[in-house]
Amino acid sequence: MIEDYSIDIGLAAGIIYHELSNKKMNLSTLEKSLHEKGYNTTTALMALGWLAREDKVHICKSNKWSISLK
Repeated sequence: MIEDYSIDIGLAAGIIYHELSNKKMNLSTLEKSLHEKGYNTTTALMALGWLAREDKVHICKSNKWSISLK
């Protein structure tokens, strides 16, 4: 049986967007926050990719991955 995870990914994208509305976050903090809400790493990264594809986030790599809203 094939399950449709697109709803979970969309919900996780909404959580990421909401979390970033207040501040810039690094990837590990963002992942931890989503894990606390019941999302696994794969879903968290797919949701972040969705937001990146929609040109909603700025992703930068210095020492750590830094993510903020555009």
